[in-house]
Amino acid sequence: MQVIIFVAQAYPASTTKIMTCILAIENAADINEIVNTGSDVEKRGSTCHFSRNEEMPLIDMLYGMMMFSGNDAAKAIAEHIGGSESGFAEMMNKKAQRLGMKGTHFCDTTGLHDPDHYSTVRDIAVLLKYALKNDTFREIIESPRHSTGVTNIHPSGITYYSTMFKNLSDTSVTGGKILGGKTGY
Repeated sequence: MQVIIFVAQAYPASTTKIMTCILAIENAADINEIVNTGSDVEKRGSTCHFSRNEEMPLIDMLYGMMMFSGNDAAKAIAEHIGGSESGFAEMMNKKAQRLGMKGTHFCDTTGLHDPDHYSTVRDIAVLLKYALKNDTFREIIESPRHSTGVTNIHPSGITYYSTMFKNLSDTSVTGGKILGGKTGY
């Protein structure tokens, strides 16, 4: 008897940023290195409202990307680590292959819609299980809020609040508690 398993592909939206985050953590020379948003800041979808050429440590950009779902942070991180967003997307696809994510193809670091940008629930679960083994990733994804230090644009820094917890009045579920996660459209 042959068993055929059908795994539906879907658009991963901002859950794409799970891969962007773990790949940035693994490929950064220093988690505190300074990242510049550049002159072409991403303004589509959810953003951290960064300004052109804003500079801050990578770790603060990662918090903004994961907690506030900042597409501007994701693009700046990609350009910093991969040289370009498309170069970083190639890195993402190679990592997905190494993790056995056979139903996934990334075109960008944000999850903004592209018909050729897709994944499966199984693949995102594989990715999240892998990423949660990293202490820095886990600390970011479990944080309800994070305040950055001073930036060259924001002298008081920026405070992010997690979109994951924003609408949850109770984080308990049957047999456990929600510690963190990543929302997507």
